[in-house]
Amino acid sequence: MKMNNRDSKIDKEFIPHSLFLVCIGICAAALLFWTMVYGPGFSPDSTKYLAVAKNLLAGNGFYGNDIPVAHYPPVYPLLLATVNIFETGDNLLASRLLHAILFGANACLIVYAVQKCTDYSFWASTLILFLFVFSSPFILIHSTAWSESPFIMFSLCTLILCSYYCIHPSIKILLVTSVMSSLAIATRYIGITLLPTIVAGIILFGNTSLRHKFRDAFIAVIVSCLPISIWIISNLIVTQSATDRSFAFHPIGIDHIKTLIETLYYFVLPVQSPGWIQALLIFGIASALFLSIFKVPFQAASLKEGKNSFRFILFSLCLIFFFTYISFLVISISFFDAHTPLDSRILAPAFLALIIAIVVLIWYLFQSPEQRFIKWGLLSLAILSIALNSRNAVSQIIDIHNNGIGYSSKSWRNSETIHYLKSASLNGNIYTNGADVFRFWTGMEAMIFPKKIEETTLIPNDDYSEQLQRLCDAVMEGKATIIFFTGISRSYFPKLSEFKSKCDLPILMELNDGFIFGKQASTDSE
Repeated sequence: MKMNNRDSKIDKEFIPHSLFLVCIGICAAALLFWTMVYGPGFSPDSTKYLAVAKNLLAGNGFYGNDIPVAHYPPVYPLLLATVNIFETGDNLLASRLLHAILFGANACLIVYAVQKCTDYSFWASTLILFLFVFSSPFILIHSTAWSESPFIMFSLCTLILCSYYCIHPSIKILLVTSVMSSLAIATRYIGITLLPTIVAGIILFGNTSLRHKFRDAFIAVIVSCLPISIWIISNLIVTQSATDRSFAFHPIGIDHIKTLIETLYYFVLPVQSPGWIQALLIFGIASALFLSIFKVPFQAASLKEGKNSFRFILFSLCLIFFFTYISFLVISISFFDAHTPLDSRILAPAFLALIIAIVVLIWYLFQSPEQRFIKWGLLSLAILSIALNSRNAVSQIIDIHNNGIGYSSKSWRNSETIHYLKSASLNGNIYTNGADVFRFWTGMEAMIFPKKIEETTLIPNDDYSEQLQRLCDAVMEGKATIIFFTGISRSYFPKLSEFKSKCDLPILMELNDGFIFGKQASTDSE
């Protein structure tokens, strides 16, 4: 087939643009590696990932603290274990290297996706790069030991490859797309939202027969679901639970909707404003998208390749993924995990797909003389977003570099309570509101406080008062010690005031970031 002049020009530009992508990846990775001088941040989830990775390296399987792990899929702990094979005893250094590479890879992928959709437009590529690299939520996600950063990478690969497949149907491209999708699902359960996205892409786009499309959609679903199916079957055999979640009806409420709007708003404009302004902005962006898509679509009259162009397919898949992802969260919160917060961490993968679609749409609108108000409005908003986010992101990068983040931060390294606990001799069982951070810094195990409610189902603990009283009695009898970290707030645990007032426990040690309740350990010989 003879290549037209436009395609020939783009192909000639491929090598310099590839070098541009490599430079972007290296610079982004170097930036984050410099940022994480104390290593990536660790949170409660992170400590569980790390515990599983250590057990994998020791040949003990997917166990965390001698407990089978079904709550989290297996890929991210496998990645941590893999990079730790090559380290010299420093888990933080290996994790730091992994997350720096993931940040660089994701920067390359989003720029590449926009380049392919905008005929290698420099301003569009720069716009999406700045929206990603200088965004506090994306900096936070990639500098913390969470599974979102590899999930974003696998999801972007899936969306890009699926777009390619729709244009050039090939069993090889289909299988690679499905493998990327399977890795995303096995990284985070919400990756299942990629399945309807892929199926929609295969069925709606391309010029093959409907029979051929349904066959390929079936293959994609089977391959995508194979690893997670094996994982779930294993969980059922070992733990009698598929994902360590219980079914209970706790419908999403108005507070969730407000949080969703607030989080999306702060992704765009990280400045304080009344709730009605936040809602108005989100509604305005949604309206602009709706009007642009349906009034000035990617028409064959404007773009000869029409709806089977890479730009239109990827644009559509990004929007399908965004809405499917949000819908899955609503279902999950309402029936399985009420504790899921609609914060920037959880919404980041969906929002990244949305901003790719928006940047592609802005570029397209500027190829058309119509919709002047919408295109200049969206572009102005994007530039304003970059300006405001950059200010916060630079401050955040410097702060993480100087002080660290999460459990690996300077404040926890210098914690009086942690230093005391490393050398203290305590009576009986240890109970704490921070078993994860206690384990992270001391390597020892502790038991958790009685819970007021089960956080994932919101079911009250009817035995809470009795359990709390038994704990207090054990402390008074010298059979237990309570460690209360004042810097950790978990609403389902008893508050510090309850231990001080209701139990009237003896304070063994009062430190700048914690209290130790209990009796002095006996030094008498047995």
